[in-house]
Amino acid sequence: MTYPATSSYGIPQGDVILRSALVYGLQELRVYPNLVDDALCWLVKDDLTAEAYGQSEVDAARRWFLATNVHVTLARQFSQAKFPCLVVTLGGSDEEADTLSDIAPEVAEATPTKVRSPITLPFSPTSYDRLTGKLVVPQAVVDQVVLVPRQILLTRAGDEVPILSVSGVDTCYVQPGLAWDLAGCVVMGAPPTHLTQLKCARFSEQYIVGIHTTGESYQNCLWLHSLTEFVLLRARQHLLQARGLDCSQIRSSPLAPGQEVQGSPEMIHSRSITVSGKVHKYWTQDVVERVAGMNFGMTLGTGGGGAETIEADDGSVVADVVLG
Repeated sequence: MTYPATSSYGIPQGDVILRSALVYGLQELRVYPNLVDDALCWLVKDDLTAEAYGQSEVDAARRWFLATNVHVTLARQFSQAKFPCLVVTLGGSDEEADTLSDIAPEVAEATPTKVRSPITLPFSPTSYDRLTGKLVVPQAVVDQVVLVPRQILLTRAGDEVPILSVSGVDTCYVQPGLAWDLAGCVVMGAPPTHLTQLKCARFSEQYIVGIHTTGESYQNCLWLHSLTEFVLLRARQHLLQARGLDCSQIRSSPLAPGQEVQGSPEMIHSRSITVSGKVHKYWTQDVVERVAGMNFGMTLGTGGGGAETIEADDGSVVADVVLG
């Protein structure tokens, strides 16, 4: 069967989301270099660091960052990486306590169906009052379906006329003033005609952002670590939480010992940031068709003496109804 589209977000790709947030955030630092100063301003404002580092250190970090292209990639080998770089990897994903996979008390969504079949044969209305919108259908339609509000009259030209209300087995009200040709129309089920069951589970996930630079000194790695942390904190609400990574927490690792670069006197200096958070993963379960109308195969007949009868299609009396 064909599953209709729903508002479900599916399975979020957390590492892709995190990489996109880092690319966006680093680009924002280049457009607004004063943000680099904001990220490192503690060096200037703290009396203990201002003399030894201070503004000269901030200026040097800004010049290096604006002149350097920082590559942001998903997990790959060092031999394929371009330095300096940020490498994003999934550290782990664990489902939390069983919640029966329910999103909320309402876990079914009404979904439209692209292809719908008519529930009557083509017919021409017995009458249509353009002033009031009153429309009377022939007995052949009454024998096929019970008219209910929100059903659709589909014309041969493809125009849809919603049924607004019903006042009898053969009488309904539609939009007044229609100039369309209603001859040969059919009745369609009230859209949406499907109910899709939505499910959700929450996962605790960790993502590792590896920070790698090259050079004789590790200073560039420290700068890039501070700028990356600054970007992640700025992105927490609008770029991470808004895209399904909730309650994010950040933990940094110590600076790793330098690694030699083959064929080069430079060293690789590395540090990492672990981003932990809660991720909701959604999926669709069962799809069922909604009931658009019912025909019990019974009609009202006159029993005489102030009573009515309910008769089956074969004319047999099913029940007597006494009218008070």
